[in-house]
Amino acid sequence: MGLEKLVDEVRRTAEAEALDIMERSKAESGGIIANAETEARSIVAQNRRESREEAMKENREELSRARNEASRVLDTARAQVVDRHLQAVWVRVLQFRETDGYGSMMRSLVSRANNELGKGARIYCRKEDAGLIAPDKPQGFIACEGGILVEDSTGRVKLDGRMESLFAESGDKLSAVIYSHVFQGGR
Repeated sequence: MGLEKLVDEVRRTAEAEALDIMERSKAESGGIIANAETEARSIVAQNRRESREEAMKENREELSRARNEASRVLDTARAQVVDRHLQAVWVRVLQFRETDGYGSMMRSLVSRANNELGKGARIYCRKEDAGLIAPDKPQGFIACEGGILVEDSTGRVKLDGRMESLFAESGDKLSAVIYSHVFQGGR
């Protein structure tokens, strides 16, 4: 019976080792599963954070786009208001032609041209303004809203005193003054 005892003992030892291995495997698999569950929860939490951050980023970008669009619309509206005021000022400038001050301005421009260029100055004006520059006579007539254009003896323009040129020359400053006045320095 020695052999049977040995086989029986080997079997019991093998069963005990098998049970021990199974218990350790069960314990290890529980730890592996617990670690996997912990890692899965961490991954889910990270994904939630990243999703929230991405959503917040998209919201910030959308808000920034909306602010930029609102600013553009407001700037366009302000520019339109300034343009309307500039047009009203232009109408007033044109009405200046009907005042005594316009005749004085015309004579002053002619005097300045004669002082700077002498008798070689060629003066051009609107046909309607020819009488305002007397005793000088215009060399010709030009299509403009008022004022004079002066050339030297070579034909180079030396003085552009046309009303539209003077108005355009002061346009940026005038726009800034209008903007400041209308919007009280809001830009």
